[in-house]
Amino acid sequence: MGFTNELMALPELARLLERTSGFSAEAEAITSRVKLRELAEPYTAAMCFLARSAATLEGDAATDLLLRTLQAAERFAGTFESPLASLTRGVTGVLSSGQVPLGFAKRWASHDSEEVRRAVALSLQVTSPEASTILDRLARDSAPEVRAAAQRRLKASQEVPWWFGKFSSDPAVRLGTEVSETLKSTLARLSALLDGYTTDDASALGELARVLPDDLLADLTITLVGRSRHSLDYPELVSVLLDRPALSGRFIELVEAFARSDKNSANRQLGALAATKSESSRTELFWALVRAASTQPRSARAELFSPASSLMRIAGEIYPPLANLEPLLDFVLNWSSSDSAEASQSDLAISCVTPLFGKSKEGASSVRSRFLQARLEGFKGGWRPLANVSSQVFSGGTNEELRPFAEAALSSADDGTVRWGLLTLFRAYDPERDPPGPVLARALFSDPRFRPLLLDPALVDFVVSMAREALLAQELELESACKVVGSIERVYGSGDPKPSPFFVPAQPMSQAEWRAFRAIRDRSQPSAKALKCIERQSDGQWAPEDRRFLEVCFGAVGPENWIAFSIGEALLENPPPDFADLFGRIFTANTAAFHRHWRRQGKEVLTKLGLDPDLAGSWSSFSSVEDDD
Repeated sequence: MGFTNELMALPELARLLERTSGFSAEAEAITSRVKLRELAEPYTAAMCFLARSAATLEGDAATDLLLRTLQAAERFAGTFESPLASLTRGVTGVLSSGQVPLGFAKRWASHDSEEVRRAVALSLQVTSPEASTILDRLARDSAPEVRAAAQRRLKASQEVPWWFGKFSSDPAVRLGTEVSETLKSTLARLSALLDGYTTDDASALGELARVLPDDLLADLTITLVGRSRHSLDYPELVSVLLDRPALSGRFIELVEAFARSDKNSANRQLGALAATKSESSRTELFWALVRAASTQPRSARAELFSPASSLMRIAGEIYPPLANLEPLLDFVLNWSSSDSAEASQSDLAISCVTPLFGKSKEGASSVRSRFLQARLEGFKGGWRPLANVSSQVFSGGTNEELRPFAEAALSSADDGTVRWGLLTLFRAYDPERDPPGPVLARALFSDPRFRPLLLDPALVDFVVSMAREALLAQELELESACKVVGSIERVYGSGDPKPSPFFVPAQPMSQAEWRAFRAIRDRSQPSAKALKCIERQSDGQWAPEDRRFLEVCFGAVGPENWIAFSIGEALLENPPPDFADLFGRIFTANTAAFHRHWRRQGKEVLTKLGLDPDLAGSWSSFSSVEDDD
């Protein structure tokens, strides 16, 4: 199909351009000049025509229209001819005209697709020093076909050395008289291999790279791999580089460069390659990575893909489970000691290595005593980012090791420390030295300092017998009452409580306890969370009092609150027979967050509940909210 012909553009394409470009005047002016005809490749034809027409516009208008046109081409994947062919054909046509601004050529010379970059190398009109600079850069491209195309163009006006695009400078000059005949032969074979390189040549490239001295290997790797885009080019060179500990700094250089260019996929591949090396190599590289990360600006630590976070992420992935974690602990404490509490919580870089403390029992045992002392002190200062991993470190400790710290924790002024002490004492219960379980639980629950902490979801089951008494006496606030009801259901709901030294024989929720809970609920501010505590009758229906409270919650639903979401969660947890109708009513509140979450999962939810999945279709009639993500 000739590019010089004025080709058709589909009305559909015109509408698409108007919808995606934000400007319709230029698109309409161009598409109105063509007639609809039946052609073998209509989409490609339309793209090529619009690309050519863009060259008739002036300045940035040409670039803008062409970029938007070619972006629209990507919508036609799998139709007639591939969008990539449309892209490259359009680029070739415009560049061949010589009328497009060089800013456009620069942008497409950096395109992720090597086919597009090759089109620039083949078609760019070299009529200025700026155009020569673009071609010079393409002559150093990581893709052999792009590099070869640009070098052929350059050779017409200048001599192109063999090492161009492979090394940063002439290896022979750098090595001087030290270049042996063997190395000369290796460099010649390496150059020939790279000129026509395919992935089938990976093994041969790796073997040739192993012969190179450190300086040339590092230069070759940085030059070729450093130009990677989304995926990693020449991974075999990185593998050889990693086998030389003296070159770890060049590996770090790649990681930092990819992070600054948002090439996160390439960095993931770097980490995967490093993880294949020996334990000693990984350990040595680990310390090189974390030391490099510690030199990065503190302001970048909260960024997910900053150089600091990328270095630490790879470090966390390659660190083998070692028996002694003391050096790592010292590093983390030194890293975080000067940070504020807020900065510690948002430090994504250090969070990449803190999970290592729970990776092995041997490693955790080497630092457990220091973690326990820090727990008593409330994980202050540099310990703040380590609080989340402390439970894994403590999990392998013996009762004899943990109990002294747990007992000391009860006198702490920090609620989190006291809560941990209570939980540890229950778990480390020793019938030979402790009073009977129910007696110990009652003594702790009777202490005003401990009672509110014992109503925590992680602790309430240990004191459920005493908590029931407080519920019956209506001594609890609604939130605590809900936790107690949930505990009763967990422990006694089946009628056969699991063995525990702290439980006493009892039955599921009594009518007196339900009345007490509802009295607490009625005197409190309406909360849909209380709907998770409802009484189910023998026919599956909710008790009448709970259905009336459900209507109160429905009345409180608004477009900007989360009550509808809480109602939905409660209905899922205890679905009544008319679940589908009740669930559908929530959409009348026009709560966008609820719609987006549940509309996508409607059929799955209904199927799990044994209901007709087609009922989900009726929910859409309640909602006019469009998904905006």
